[in-house]
Amino acid sequence: MLVGSFYIINELKVEGGEVSAKIELQSHHPIFEGHFPGEPVMPGVTMIRICEEILSESLKIQYRIKESKSIKFLSIINPIENPSLEIFIQFKPQDNQLIADFSFIKSDGVVSFKMNATLLNWD
Repeated sequence: MLVGSFYIINELKVEGGEVSAKIELQSHHPIFEGHFPGEPVMPGVTMIRICEEILSESLKIQYRIKESKSIKFLSIINPIENPSLEIFIQFKPQDNQLIADFSFIKSDGVVSFKMNATLLNWD
């Protein structure tokens, strides 16, 4: 899990089929030392994992991504320049799975990541 060490959840709201979260990246985390030294960039795989963790925490059920038909990395997230992110999730149940749209928005209002995914209950 990345929560607690890589990022901290400052706010989490669930309303109907929507989740919104505000997180703070921990720029001192070792992942940023290797990706990339002197120029930290949030790795795409961590964005995908945060999506699973935020949705799972929101719904109190462990979810894992089964497949994604669309993943878009739209702008770099530097944890020093943009330590705070807003995450928005829209989800709906479908055939014992969840279909969800995820987006990350930096503090300057720029959308940096979008993904549509099918998730399975992992419990």
